[in-house]
Amino acid sequence: MWCVTMANTDQLRDRANRLLAMALSAREKGQAEYADRLTEQAADFLDAAKAAESAAAQQQQQPQLKKK
Repeated sequence: MWCVTMANTDQLRDRANRLLAMALSAREKGQAEYADRLTEQAADFLDAAKAAESAAAQQQQQPQLKKK
């Protein structure tokens, strides 16, 4: 589970990075509103990555129930 979550968070962070690069390019071209939307989307991806990491950490901290 932990490896899958880490791969997913890596993908989310990679997508955020790409969106921020696109936002920077858009801002350089004078497309401020588009850049703002891209930045907001990047923040959403980063928030999702953080939430996934927190959920995985909480799952690992919970004691595992033993099957009888």
